Amino acid sequence: MDAVWRDFYALMNALASLPISIAVAVAGHAPAGRTVLALFCDWRVAAEGDSKIGLSEVQVGLPLPPVILSALRRLVGARPAERLAMTGLLVSPSDAAILWLMDEVVSAEQVVDRAIKWCQYLLALPQAAMNLTSR
Repeated sequence: MDAVWRDFYALMNALASLPISIAVAVAGHAPAGRTVLALFCDWRVAAEGDSKIGLSEVQVGLPLPPVILSALRRLVGARPAERLAMTGLLVSPSDAAILWLMDEVVSAEQVVDRAIKWCQYLLALPQAAMNLTSR
């Protein structure tokens, strides 16, 4: 378990410190670790449907680590983060977008294409200004 956590934290750090922007396409259920990884990306596109998204760690008896809670707060704000984290609430993709846990919800057929289009949009921006602002 130590190696798993060490590797997971290394992955979170790598995502958070990349000098490029990252889009993630969430094509289905994203409880716990899948939502955590999405927190450390710059644009999150979810597929509409019956899937659930959220940080369910508390529901299985695990406290949410401070670095993950901080990332959640940065993304959704203090009060929504408290509600999501303390209850382990899992929400639909559309509710995740309302809470700013996801940036966009599209059909399952469009989820990957939409993430790619967001990346292409960023590539069309003046790179120096976008990169400095992103950092």
